[in-house]
Amino acid sequence: MTGAGCSTLDLSAATDLNNGAYAEAAKFASGLGEPLNVGAVMFFVNRAPTTGTSGDGGSDAGGGTCAGEFSGPECASAPANELTTLATAAQEALSKDGLQTFYVVLSNDNSSTNTPPLCFYQQVAQMAGQPNMVIDATQPLAMAQEAVQNFAGVATGLGTCVYELPPGVDTSAKVSFTIPIATPPTTTTAPVPVPIPFAQGCNAAAQSSDAGTAPDGWNIDGNHIRICGNSCSNLQHTVEAVTAITLSGDAGTSGAAAVPEVPVTVTMSCANSSGS
Repeated sequence: MTGAGCSTLDLSAATDLNNGAYAEAAKFASGLGEPLNVGAVMFFVNRAPTTGTSGDGGSDAGGGTCAGEFSGPECASAPANELTTLATAAQEALSKDGLQTFYVVLSNDNSSTNTPPLCFYQQVAQMAGQPNMVIDATQPLAMAQEAVQNFAGVATGLGTCVYELPPGVDTSAKVSFTIPIATPPTTTTAPVPVPIPFAQGCNAAAQSSDAGTAPDGWNIDGNHIRICGNSCSNLQHTVEAVTAITLSGDAGTSGAAAVPEVPVTVTMSCANSSGS
């Protein structure tokens, strides 16, 4: 909410590298005993911050006067301290602790007297050099599937294509994933197994290269199974589609508990046997 009595949007405290959300995520990661494959912090916001000098006891990147949270069209000329504070925090969290930043924007008031939040956070992303930082969740209910896909696109990018290596698995294994429900136009039947080829050159360096040098397929990368190239993209798109179709009710059910898994299966031949 905005206006008198609303809660302060204190993003400067939330993004404090020593005490905020980044610090909590870094502390958690340090106790795992191994580096995170991918680490990220998501902030869910429904408005843009403005600099305040009263009502919140001071001026900072997320204080605001509460009643004046939308005090002007900041995307035309956003105060540098607000943008710089959030963008710098995102840059430092990435370089210091390997933590990416995402802003899930839930509201985008576009009236002439209000700050358009979506545009504000897109400016933060541009300044931070992380163009995929903003997830647009401002669409009306009729476009819920698109909003879910925007969110799932980022979430699946963080949580797929790298898996713990099961004991006894080597590069002779067969790897596949299964499309659990029909996801038109890709498939109108289900379940559908999708084999993933072996690719010797699939590794973290190739997968993260801006040149797109990763081959299509899977490989053992340290203590993990890594999926690269088109196979990784296809798996991610399948997770996005299954999530969006299920949550939008097109699969006959709705709700997070009803979203079916997209299993990734590793099969090894049994020792001294032709079976598996």
